[in-house]
Amino acid sequence: MKTLKFIQGWGIGGLCTLLLALIGLHGFRQYRQEAKEHAFQAFQKAVQKEYDFIDFVYGAYDSRLSPNDISKRDKDEWCNQAFLIETDPERSRLDSLFRAEVAEQNFPVWTAIRCTYGDRIIQTCTTEDLQQAVALPEIYFQKDYSPEQAITLQAYIRMPLGVLLNRPYLYILSVVWLVGCMMWVLHRKRVYPVTQVSASSESMSCQEELQLIPVWRDICFCELTGILKNKIHETRLKPQQAAYFKLLLQSPDHIVTFTQIGQQIYHHNHTDFADESDKQRIAQAIARLRKDLEPFSLEVKSLYNIGYQLIRKETER
Repeated sequence: MKTLKFIQGWGIGGLCTLLLALIGLHGFRQYRQEAKEHAFQAFQKAVQKEYDFIDFVYGAYDSRLSPNDISKRDKDEWCNQAFLIETDPERSRLDSLFRAEVAEQNFPVWTAIRCTYGDRIIQTCTTEDLQQAVALPEIYFQKDYSPEQAITLQAYIRMPLGVLLNRPYLYILSVVWLVGCMMWVLHRKRVYPVTQVSASSESMSCQEELQLIPVWRDICFCELTGILKNKIHETRLKPQQAAYFKLLLQSPDHIVTFTQIGQQIYHHNHTDFADESDKQRIAQAIARLRKDLEPFSLEVKSLYNIGYQLIRKETER
């Protein structure tokens, strides 16, 4: 029974811990995705702000004369990016604008950008740093359908673990988990008290072994603790029932009279102990003893006007 309760306790605790871990992991991923979305919005704003450094030249545009169906806006943006690459080959200005936009959103993250233009690759950090960072969606510019003429911008961020873990819900989940662990430990201490093995407890065990009374071949009774047990069952008799049982065991043929009960259990000096009030009190105690003896196939048989006898049910048959 204790083993089953122990397994059930660990199982429930493990499931609760797993549930809290899954909730925390879900919140962790959700915040990480939100951070990526906010960072991408910051990058788009930085791209738009960089256009302020261009002197725009307006001219007429006739889409009917265009060799493709790419819109004038897309072609203008491609031209702007081509101009910015020529005037700022390292794209440090865009990198600074992106970093400033991220700082305004209170995201303490590491940032970098990567730009490709034909066979040119421009990046504001080393390739090793980019491999360890999170890539945001690309922004694609084109004036025609030639891949060699396409311009792509891509931002990268790297969020320290402390930023991801510094979330209120994680603190709440940790407190809930700790409180649950403390309650479980206190419950175990209350249900399964820790016993310290000492010299006195060892001597008590030795005394219990010495005071074992063999009832039948497979049944033993301990006078010191009142424990009656066999290979299957074990019960602790209350003091009064234990006194009756001990008296029955030690009497010849396991028969005790009302007079013996009065003298040995109730310490009466007179020899006559058989009035109706005394018999009723004894009968109540014997009835409780009979219930305790049922799992052991033992029975206390009533002897009319004499007393009681302890027998084993199999022998009676």
